[in-house]
Amino acid sequence: MKLRIVDLKSQNGGNPKNNNSETKLDNGLDISINKTYINYSKFIDGNGVFASEDINEGNIICICPLLVLPKEIVTNNILFDYVYQIDENNHALVFGSGSLFNHQNEPSVNYEYSESGKYMIYKALRNINKDEELTISYGDNWFNDRGLQELQQKN
Repeated sequence: MKLRIVDLKSQNGGNPKNNNSETKLDNGLDISINKTYINYSKFIDGNGVFASEDINEGNIICICPLLVLPKEIVTNNILFDYVYQIDENNHALVFGSGSLFNHQNEPSVNYEYSESGKYMIYKALRNINKDEELTISYGDNWFNDRGLQELQQKN
């Protein structure tokens, strides 16, 4: 079983920031973008991701590095609740605020993999106000796989 680990230092000359105070990796993607902070969620008894400024629809909210893990590593343990399914055999453990977005049936944020598959990019689906909790959709399978369909109905 092989894990694919993203090493940011080796991709940028050993420095997390370049001389222009920007981090340009992954085909010019500025991975230093982060318009979020972590706070207590109003949706669950736990943490959530919040907007640190007003964000316009379509704008990037944050870009988070990820670690690709084979399905057998994340199944039947706590990691299963924090990973994104890539395909039938692989999941992504997303670092930073990416692992703390809560679910809503009508989310404010969408996500996609970067072209290289090394980052998750989060974008606003609508205009978002400063201090608003940001949510994504976990999809139907997340709740079904855990026998939690009633929770999906509430959110």
